Amino acid sequence: MRLSVSADHVRRRGCDLFAEVCRQDLEGIVAKPANEAYDPAAMPGWLKIKNPEYSQARDRHELFER
Repeated sequence: MRLSVSADHVRRRGCDLFAEVCRQDLEGIVAKPANEAYDPAAMPGWLKIKNPEYSQARDRHELFER
């Protein structure tokens, strides 16, 4: 599976998609119910699934400290 940086959607292959995202060292994926339309107000119900090995995330926590 080869991905563009921003895939529109992938049905029923979330585990394959996530494995490929990790292989390509991308940040992660966002999951939502398939029958839900894109709605920024609904985002709290969506899941952001991060790649735990994402190389650009290392040592970035300090950028968000206040």
